[in-house]
Amino acid sequence: MKKLLATVVLLNLGISLSLFGQQTPNIQILLSYNFTEKSNFSPVLYKKIEEARDEFILPTGFKEGLIKQVDIQQEQGFFEMYLQKKERIGKDNLVKGLKYFNVDSLDLSRTPTHHLLFVLIGLNREGIVEARFDSNFNCDFSDDRAYIFNAKKENLIEQAHIQDFEKVVLQYVSKGKIYNKPFYIKPITHFKSYSYSNPIEQKYFLMIEQLGSLSGILKTETSTTKLKVQLSSIFEYSDQKTQLFIDDRSLDRTNKNSYYNILDTIKIAGSVLVFSGISTSFDTLYFRHIEQRAKQYSTYGVNTGTIVKNFAKTDLYGKSFNLEALKGKYVLLDFWGSWCNPCIAAIPEIKKIHQKYKHKLEVVNIAFDRDEALVKDLVKKHEMSWTHLFDLDNRENKHSLIKLFKVTTFPTQILIDPAGKILFRGVGDNVNKIINLIELNNK
Repeated sequence: MKKLLATVVLLNLGISLSLFGQQTPNIQILLSYNFTEKSNFSPVLYKKIEEARDEFILPTGFKEGLIKQVDIQQEQGFFEMYLQKKERIGKDNLVKGLKYFNVDSLDLSRTPTHHLLFVLIGLNREGIVEARFDSNFNCDFSDDRAYIFNAKKENLIEQAHIQDFEKVVLQYVSKGKIYNKPFYIKPITHFKSYSYSNPIEQKYFLMIEQLGSLSGILKTETSTTKLKVQLSSIFEYSDQKTQLFIDDRSLDRTNKNSYYNILDTIKIAGSVLVFSGISTSFDTLYFRHIEQRAKQYSTYGVNTGTIVKNFAKTDLYGKSFNLEALKGKYVLLDFWGSWCNPCIAAIPEIKKIHQKYKHKLEVVNIAFDRDEALVKDLVKKHEMSWTHLFDLDNRENKHSLIKLFKVTTFPTQILIDPAGKILFRGVGDNVNKIINLIELNNK
């Protein structure tokens, strides 16, 4: 499918707009779908099928398996449970829940919405792995499309053609109004970069592949910059979850910068912009132009070329850690997790860097995980003799380094020079690139 690119419209708006964000914009960028890109995300375990037979109609002869779920707006689901008097949610718990989700009840809907999608994965009556989406939201999987997998659990449909993906229309709420949002998705049962700690989830491994991303073009007199929008890794709809990625052609393809959130300040082609918001129909980006403040633009950030933000934390073994104390040395921040197969595979390469530059470089591993004991076991097993920090994989973790550095992919490495400037930010295997940068900066 041909990729459509957006144009820029400069506006002097004196009216308020319906958008996620808080500032009136003066730059508007139209977005369109790019159906050449794909992304993967993991659904959450709901129940084993033997525990859910009273709730769902299963295909005839379905032997065993799991029902998983994708919730694009958890706060709406919580509000609906309160209205339906489920789970014994009283007013006190409602107040706590709304505070937890950072949302006002007036922004949600009293009418139930299709914000929740259930997915079935398991053995059919022929003993073959099969998956289905409850795409018509009737809790009946017997009337839904079947995705059949072979004995090696490889999808029989491999090509990324739009007809291979199922269109599912989910709903989200903004300022009390319900919006429909189509997704093009299919189940996949092979994904080498991820593993489940739960044996039954690993046995019936399931991830969801989505086709398409939102993109637009920001044009100035001297440059053209591609913008890509991701609403979140699990497609939750809110301004806090909107992530804007800048395609910086001045960086090589291994140097992957992070995303920007609404109200972040962005420097593009010498201009300074504030990312004001995104329309509730998710087809338009809004920015405010603040070029007159360009000289005061902060050089601090989490992307290549900025000065790293300081942080202090207790390490995996109870010792105090402060990034500022490492100034004068190179620092390699390595974000990983016990669940991340490529992260484990990269450990020998990280050891190689640590051994080669141990007198001028400090390696700091940051484990994004739920099992501190498992991380300690891996550190001991692989003889990882450097600093280790633990970042709890929990929505309530307000001091998350993953959030501070806006990490979305694992492993991610960030190389900081002795003055505190970020030289490199990349994902995957970057050992040679990091070594070359250290050597180049020491000539």
